[in-house]
Amino acid sequence: SPAAAPVAASAAAAGVPSSAIPIAARMDPNPNNPSNIINALTRRMGELEINLTLTSNWLTEWKTLMATQIKRINTTQEEAATRLRGVQTNVSAVQEGVRAVDAVLESFVDLQRLQSASSVGSLNASVAALESRLNAMASAAVEREIAHALELERLQWRHRLE
Repeated sequence: SPAAAPVAASAAAAGVPSSAIPIAARMDPNPNNPSNIINALTRRMGELEINLTLTSNWLTEWKTLMATQIKRINTTQEEAATRLRGVQTNVSAVQEGVRAVDAVLESFVDLQRLQSASSVGSLNASVAALESRLNAMASAAVEREIAHALELERLQWRHRLE
């Protein structure tokens, strides 16, 4: 009703919640009525405040989550790099050991050739036992090198997954 509009406007100006204003006062059909415009703007501002609050809260949580994720990724990457350096060092040490075993084996083979003329029987038994031990050592070194290479490959694969 036209008389209800001034009631709604004065109630709104007095700080009375819209739920306390009679329905007839809130339902003024005149869209150009200032109280209708103010009510619509007030309602829309409330909706926008809620949207802004939700967006702000979401962005804050997302920022915190991303910071945590980045820290975890950096820690994992540093850990993988440290392990990789350790494996590379172990592989290098094993390779040096294999080279040393090969050099010793070569020198024993050369020694065997030199002394085979003088005491073939006793030297053959000694060298065969020594060669057998050296071959076992070389096999063990190769197995360690393979294990280290597999560990390196596993760490590289794991790092790629992360």
